[in-house]
Amino acid sequence: FGPLGVGKTSLIQAGLIPRLEQLFHVAKIHFNREFFESALMEQMLNADPVDDEVSLLLEAAYRWHKEKPSTEERKVVIFDQFEELFIWIDEHDCLVHFYNHMKLLLNGRWNVDLVIVVRDEFFAQLQDLEFYLPGILDEQMRVKHINHDAAKDIIRNAIDKVNIKVESDDVLERIIQTVEEEDGRV
Repeated sequence: FGPLGVGKTSLIQAGLIPRLEQLFHVAKIHFNREFFESALMEQMLNADPVDDEVSLLLEAAYRWHKEKPSTEERKVVIFDQFEELFIWIDEHDCLVHFYNHMKLLLNGRWNVDLVIVVRDEFFAQLQDLEFYLPGILDEQMRVKHINHDAAKDIIRNAIDKVNIKVESDDVLERIIQTVEEEDGRV
């Protein structure tokens, strides 16, 4: 979790997913208008899952993949921009239905771990979810903005690791300027 604009999705795309894919089957659900208007989401918001049915969340996560992993294979499903659930869905019963689908996904026979990416101002709303999925918040990581010098060090370390030569610090400064905010946060 972290503030708006800190780069949570970029961190997931460029850092976490490539590393996880070396070990697991990874799928991401982007909580956006398309997902909320999908037939699968409509089903999940209007009824609890049946215990022995296929997880609709697993179907949603792997709908664009050519092959779906077997139940034995370890999977990581990422819910990106999960705060949109709280913005789009304001009926408590619908949220409960969705939470029960999450419970089936995690407690069923699908061998799934879940990563939830959410803006920090919505983090408190995840506590309701913990009632349905005890321990879901046990492991968490907060992503924070960094300052200019820390960004420069990160870029310098990254280019050193891949043996790229940079002519001057001006190049680093231009890179940082593309993402630096007015208050100096990166």
